[in-house]
Amino acid sequence: MQFNLPTNKEQMYVILNDLFYYYRIKREGYEPVEQQGLNLEKMEYEIPSDEQLEATARILLAAQDEREVLALKKQIELERVKVQEKIVQIEQRHQTSVDQSRTLYQESLEKLRAQAINNGLINSSAYLDKLTSLEGQMNGKIIELTEKKEEELAELNAQLSALNAQLEECENYYSSVHEKQVDAKVVELKEEAEKIYREVFKYNNGIEEKVQRYANTIMRSNMNLYLTYLEISSGEFTKDQLVQMGYYDDVIKCVCGYYDTIDALSAYQDICNDKKLPVYLDDYYANLCHMYGLRAGVFS
Repeated sequence: MQFNLPTNKEQMYVILNDLFYYYRIKREGYEPVEQQGLNLEKMEYEIPSDEQLEATARILLAAQDEREVLALKKQIELERVKVQEKIVQIEQRHQTSVDQSRTLYQESLEKLRAQAINNGLINSSAYLDKLTSLEGQMNGKIIELTEKKEEELAELNAQLSALNAQLEECENYYSSVHEKQVDAKVVELKEEAEKIYREVFKYNNGIEEKVQRYANTIMRSNMNLYLTYLEISSGEFTKDQLVQMGYYDDVIKCVCGYYDTIDALSAYQDICNDKKLPVYLDDYYANLCHMYGLRAGVFS
């Protein structure tokens, strides 16, 4: 209790009466102790929609899809190069064979001409017939070589057309495979999202339990405090309770506040002759008398 030190005995007793009333008679209404509850934040998580999961799956698989398509394109391109190389080889081989046929024709033609001159048959019909036959053989060989070339080229061009078609359609070729991969990835992502949701739900439930347990602890604590208040307020305070409350400290402070303003011997005599002080000081009255007696030199 806050108070000013007395300057005379009348003031001392006024303050002592106030202290007696404040500590021993007055009963304050019970005010519960305000205790803060736990402030724990819950985790927020929502399972993504199917559209969001699909979009995520496509993003995650995009690089893989691109690698597969590029690998297929590369494989087809290598096969196209091989076919094109075969076409060039056939063209070159055909040209070589035609050139060889023409060379043989020229060589045979020169020999035939030389023989005809030597035999004087250069203008004969037999010579002309042989020339025609020789030219026909050459043309027939070239036609045969050309037909074989065209037959081989037709097969290779068919292969090349098929490869070109595959190259144009390779992305569509993998589209169905990719869609199945996306579907599988969506299932995987959904399972992961549901697992996270369960963990968050478990975590939040744990928080609610902790908050509730702490709230129950606060409630029990307040109830115990209230029961203690009822127990104390239902009867007279014990000496130990008054000591704990600070009653005797305030009373001694008040009494000494006045008696310290006069000489120690007068204070000692007045305290010893005052019959009202024991009411306020209880067992501390004798201690106070002894203290001022020592100051006055009464006790040797």
